[in-house]
Amino acid sequence: MRKLLLVGLEDVVVETDKGLQELCKWEFTREVFDKVKEFLVRMSKGLIRHYYPNLDYCNAEFVVRYVDDAKKLLEMKPLLDQLTYDERGEGVFRFGRGITPRGCTGFWIYTFYDVTRFIVFYSDQHPRPWQKQA
Repeated sequence: MRKLLLVGLEDVVVETDKGLQELCKWEFTREVFDKVKEFLVRMSKGLIRHYYPNLDYCNAEFVVRYVDDAKKLLEMKPLLDQLTYDERGEGVFRFGRGITPRGCTGFWIYTFYDVTRFIVFYSDQHPRPWQKQA
């Protein structure tokens, strides 16, 4: 995973809630992103099994999104503030997690190296919460 994340990193200056900050942006090919998605879904399933051992995610669909826009994160702040957070390796890997009371829908946000962020949604509800209603 580390090799996949380090490929295509570039320094950029972005406007954040703390003013201008120098950050990294991750450019990737479809092939690289597919591998990252597969890894993140497996990791999410493992963390679900760890934190919610009675939760059955077998019928759930998982959707992975890459977040490269600090403004999107600011818009999501009310939701992100409700997550439970943990960290491994002092900035190497941070994650937040949250599930609905019945456990049928959940949300994970992963941050690698204080830069690269992914969101993983999962749900066994139909229609999926991220699908637009007709």
